[in-house]
Amino acid sequence: MAQGTITYSSGTIAAAGSGNVTAFIRQLRTLLKAYAGNAWVDGDVVNDVVGSVDYVMRSVGDPALGSGDNKGDTEIWVRIRQPSVTQVQVHAYQDWSATSHTGSREVYTSAFTMSDSAAIDWWIVYNQYKCVFFALQNSNWFAIVFGSVERTFPTELNGIARLSQATAGTGAITLNVDRDISTHLRAGQKVWLVNHTPVGQSLKTAHTEIVTVTSVGTSTIGVSGVANTPYEIGSLVGLDPCPTYMYQGATLSASSNFRAVSHRDSTYTGVTSQTLVLDPAVTMTLANERPDVDGFYAGYEAAFRQSTSGAGYAAGYRGNFGNHMLWFACGTQVDLDLHRLNYDDAKKYKVFYTLGGGASSWLPAIGPGAS
Repeated sequence: MAQGTITYSSGTIAAAGSGNVTAFIRQLRTLLKAYAGNAWVDGDVVNDVVGSVDYVMRSVGDPALGSGDNKGDTEIWVRIRQPSVTQVQVHAYQDWSATSHTGSREVYTSAFTMSDSAAIDWWIVYNQYKCVFFALQNSNWFAIVFGSVERTFPTELNGIARLSQATAGTGAITLNVDRDISTHLRAGQKVWLVNHTPVGQSLKTAHTEIVTVTSVGTSTIGVSGVANTPYEIGSLVGLDPCPTYMYQGATLSASSNFRAVSHRDSTYTGVTSQTLVLDPAVTMTLANERPDVDGFYAGYEAAFRQSTSGAGYAAGYRGNFGNHMLWFACGTQVDLDLHRLNYDDAKKYKVFYTLGGGASSWLPAIGPGAS
């Protein structure tokens, strides 16, 4: 996963007689599509009518990998829709068909409500793998966050490819793949198979399973233990290749529950069941990290861990969020303050004190490049 440059931007949607919730959703769509290299595209335009817009955005991660309809090294499908004139709701999927206008392995949370006429201030940081979009309207804060978990597997085991031919049969089979990942896989390791719907076809069955690599060539991978068939052309093979997640809400504390499209053992149990908790990757007490005689605030990246609630999957560490959003010890900051890392003006992060719960929590800050 070659991470692209993180882009920071901000702006305001002016007050209007109506239509501002649609304008808010369209602003996010426009920003995503403007990212360099056509990383984000319209996966499907379900509805483009003011008051009930419904857009499905897609990123395949690194579009320089692969070719044609089988580019990239992940699948991020995010549906941003307006279930009513004053509501915004975000869904994430592991697969989607623009032919049948349906997706599989879906997660979402309850819609939030906005004014359709009041002005909206917004801030965003994003690249082809992640997006953090914050908004302020009438003293009310909102957060929309989605993307793909930063996977922390060793390089020698971390290859991701797409199938160049559909599979046939189960058990021990040979996968034909579209790229050479022979230096990034090893016989004996585990990989995921994730079925994907080819462009222009109706939604395929949501096959996903973990299998064992038996051999690795430049254009083929031998695997054993395959229980499902077929895996279509363009399906992904690799270690947890599409750990897509989403979050939306009016708060974003350091222990907020995100939704993942699947558990880390590849299973799926429902639209609200795959809980990820985002925690600063430290165990120190918050009160001890506020600025004291040195005058500095502690700031950390965050890690995703799967909640211990629920059954049928392994809880524990899933991966990192990345440095789009850091968590700072809260103290005397106020909303929209800037934290500068290492006295470097290119590493400024904007603090969202109220959104993060104020003095009761670590505070989210987005960057770098904030102003």
